Amino acid sequence: SMEINTGWIPEEENDTMIEILMSEQIWLKVDTSKLGVGWVPKSTSEYTIPVHLTNKNMDVKSRLNEKLINYSFKFEAANDWINTVR
Repeated sequence: SMEINTGWIPEEENDTMIEILMSEQIWLKVDTSKLGVGWVPKSTSEYTIPVHLTNKNMDVKSRLNEKLINYSFKFEAANDWINTVR
């Protein structure tokens, strides 16, 4: 599993995060040094892997002038052999 934290982003980026939450298929680009055992070696330094969103969290700074949101997503790798598109 992988966890991604956006950091504090402006409220205007909500549409992008809602698209991730509503997507049926999500693909992440991951550096090969971040992947564990079991991945077939490739000649590139990045993998594009299919994932499932398993958990989401949203922290909102609610003060009048801040208007910032911190999103945290937890992903689990999907079956790479079936979902691989070349």
